[in-house]
Amino acid sequence: MAPSKNPNIKLTRNKIKDFFSSKKLKEFMTLAAIFIFSFIIRWMAVDHGFPLLTHPDEPAIIDPVYNMSLNRNLNPGVFYRPDQILYLLNFFFLNMLSLLKFGQNMAATFISNQLFFYYYSRLMISVFGSLIPVVAYWIGKEIKSKALAFPTAIVFALFPLYLKHSLYITPDIPITLFSLLIILLTLLYLNRNDEKFMYFAVIFTAFNTAEKYPGLISLSIVFMGMVLKYLEDPELTFKRDWLKFVLQGIKYLLVYISTLIITTPYLFIEHTKVIQSLIQESRSTHLGADNLGWGGNLIYYIQNFASWTNVLAVLFICIGILALLKWRNNHTLLLFYGGLYWILLSKLSLHWERWGLPTHITPLFLIAMGITYAWQQ
Repeated sequence: MAPSKNPNIKLTRNKIKDFFSSKKLKEFMTLAAIFIFSFIIRWMAVDHGFPLLTHPDEPAIIDPVYNMSLNRNLNPGVFYRPDQILYLLNFFFLNMLSLLKFGQNMAATFISNQLFFYYYSRLMISVFGSLIPVVAYWIGKEIKSKALAFPTAIVFALFPLYLKHSLYITPDIPITLFSLLIILLTLLYLNRNDEKFMYFAVIFTAFNTAEKYPGLISLSIVFMGMVLKYLEDPELTFKRDWLKFVLQGIKYLLVYISTLIITTPYLFIEHTKVIQSLIQESRSTHLGADNLGWGGNLIYYIQNFASWTNVLAVLFICIGILALLKWRNNHTLLLFYGGLYWILLSKLSLHWERWGLPTHITPLFLIAMGITYAWQQ
């Protein structure tokens, strides 16, 4: 008697066959090509400056990871930014590499092989940086079409500040990626009408906060997604369903807090150190601080962006604003997260170039929109 065929196996085979013969494969290959291109141009410069380690903020990540390895626990003991995601990723990644390369954990091998660990930790940040144009491409596609997606990917892949800071072990490239992922997942929630995407957006919002305190601002993306949903869904009106709206917000807030507790429990266990770190990081003094004030900081970040672009960028931003008015797509409001981040970040007394990386999300999308609109005319 011949054995009966398993319908699940047949269904799996059909799905695989459909994938390799459908548009999904082409889409996957496109995203892979964007990632590989972005990674190669970053990977070539990962070891810049060696054997010197001149960036003062890189040890702020690596040293606590070394101490975690020495103490054999997941408590970094420091919460300045608070860098909790990078601490965890580096702890597992670098210890795994140490075991594979040297046969011992990082605690036993770090002192005599520091450049090895710095290289691979930088490489991890380069991977984060290489994913930025991939996510930006997907956002462009959700906003408009592939016509917008390709210019968006190129603009984000080649933006000099994103290239530069993809080569340092700092939290600003990761939080820029997290911010873009939150925007993308919120767009997928709105376009697919599937709430699972919003749950993932909230989870990445928690990651964004755990990596850097201003990541808390990304909750505004989730809130805007909720508002847009109510404005666009004919079955929902705030006047009638306001209680449902509030309960939905509470539900997302509980997911946010739960994610923080599960992934970074030491933010709560060491709450005294966290409060002290927040006070220290919001200080108004630092060596060389010029105390520009809120208005001065706003101008600083604009000038910083302009110094890494040119007059063509300004032209395409203007055209991009025109494209926004023509397209009349409410979902583009999510792309102005960079503008909100810029306004709130500038309230801090101090300012640094790398702090402003998430603020550039908005002008970069406007540039891509301007290029797309000009090409289509």
